[in-house]
Amino acid sequence: MALLLTPQWKRLLGFVRPYTFRLAVGVVLLGFVALAEGAVALLIVPIFDRVLNPTSSDSNVLLFKVPFGGPPLYVNHLFPHRIHNVWPIVSISLLVLFAFKSLCEFGGVGLIQYVGHRAITDLRNRVYAKIIRQPIGFFQQQSAGRVFSAVINDVERARLAISEYLAELFRQAFLFPVFLTILLYIDWRMTLACAVFLPLTIWPIGKLGRSIRHSVETSQTRLGELTQILQETVGGNRIVKAFGMEDFEIGNFQAASKRLLRETMRWVRAQVATSPLMDLLQPVIISLLLLYARTRETNRRRVSAVPAGAGGHRAGLFLPGPCGRTPGRSRRRRTSRLLPRDSL
Repeated sequence: MALLLTPQWKRLLGFVRPYTFRLAVGVVLLGFVALAEGAVALLIVPIFDRVLNPTSSDSNVLLFKVPFGGPPLYVNHLFPHRIHNVWPIVSISLLVLFAFKSLCEFGGVGLIQYVGHRAITDLRNRVYAKIIRQPIGFFQQQSAGRVFSAVINDVERARLAISEYLAELFRQAFLFPVFLTILLYIDWRMTLACAVFLPLTIWPIGKLGRSIRHSVETSQTRLGELTQILQETVGGNRIVKAFGMEDFEIGNFQAASKRLLRETMRWVRAQVATSPLMDLLQPVIISLLLLYARTRETNRRRVSAVPAGAGGHRAGLFLPGPCGRTPGRSRRRRTSRLLPRDSL
C-alpha cells in the first residue's frame, strides 16, 4: 500500500502517526460495520424466500454455508427454541444488525475524524511556526494573500483529505472484500463476468481524478491571488481613495474572480461527469445480468424437467395401457403368437 501512496499523502499520514491507537480502534469498528453490512445482504434471500412467502415452513433459516464442505450457519440457531417463526427471527436479526452497525459506524467514523482533525491542527500550527521563522526576504518575495491562503485554505483542503476521505477510504476498503466474497458465494461466474467491466470504470475515474487534482491546485493559486487583491485594497484604502482607483480595483477583483470561477468549474465539471459515466455503463451491465439470469433459470428448469420426464416415462412402463394391458403383457402375447404351440 505504501507504494501506491503519493509523497504528499505520506507526509500527511505522518501527522496521523501520534494517534495510531485511536485510528486502529476506528478501523476495527469500521471492519465490524462491513461485516454487519454483509450479514444484512445475506438476509435478503430469506426475506424474499421465507418471510414474503406465506406458504413457507418454519424450518431452519440458512444464512451462510462455509464452502468446501464447511458447516452451515442458521439464523434460528442464534435464538431461543421458543422463537421459531421466520418473521420474528428475521425482524429481530435485522434490528440487532442495524443497531450494531450504527453504533460501530458512529464510533469508527468519529474516531477517524477526530484523528484527522487533530492531525490537521498539528499541521496548521507547524505551518504557522514555519512561516513565522522565515527570514524577511521570504515575506518580501511572497505576497501576503498567498501566505494567508496557504495557512487557511490549503490546510482546510488537507483536512478534507485526512478526516473525511480517510474515514470513507477505510469504510470502502472493508466493504469491498466483504461484498466481493458474498457475490462469489452467491454466483462466482456472474462475479467474474462483472470483473470484466472493472477497467471500464477505473480508467475514466482515474483520469478524471488527475484532472480534478490539477484543477484544484490551480484554483487554490487563483484564490491566493484574490486574497492578495483584497488585502492590498483593504490595507491601502487611503491610497485607493486618494487617487480615485475604486473602479480599477473593482475590475481587477472581478477579473481575478472570473479566473477563480473558471478553474473551479473545471474540477466541478470533472467531478460531476463521474456519475453520468457510471450511468452509461449501468444499462449495459444490467442487460447482461438479466440475460445471464434468464439463461440460468431456463437451464435450471430444463435440468429439473429431465428427471421428471424420465421418471414419468419409466412409470408409464408399469402403468396399465388404454386397453387395460401393460406393455410387457402385450409384447408377451405377440411373442406367443409367433412361437409354436408345443414350445409353450
